[in-house]
Amino acid sequence: MENKGINAGRTVMVDPHGFTTVFFGTDSWIGEGGSGVVDMSGRSADFEPSQFGVGSSRRPDYFYIIPEVDPQAAVGDVGVIKVQLAGQAEDEVFTMTANQLLAWAGAPMPYRVKRVYKTGTTQTFSIVW
Repeated sequence: MENKGINAGRTVMVDPHGFTTVFFGTDSWIGEGGSGVVDMSGRSADFEPSQFGVGSSRRPDYFYIIPEVDPQAAVGDVGVIKVQLAGQAEDEVFTMTANQLLAWAGAPMPYRVKRVYKTGTTQTFSIVW
């Protein structure tokens, strides 16, 4: 991975082909800690690419979620993530269930996400695009 620079306290990494961006470090613009994990309980609004703090030429139309869950956790101990998928209407909601989050623990889920809704999201996650 090639380091493409530091902006607002975060390092942006891009694979050798220029396709994948991963967040590491502190992001003051999303109010998250040093791990780059997004906790929706501390946010006041939905999470979407317009808030990523990157120039419009680097801003994605969608992103992928990496569930931050313990793969050994019981289903009842894992939350859910409410999202709008790419291609869905503004008022449509797709729920990433505890079973799905456990199945993809620590890996990018294959859903193209346009927005994570604050209301109803109870699980932390990281992002990649």
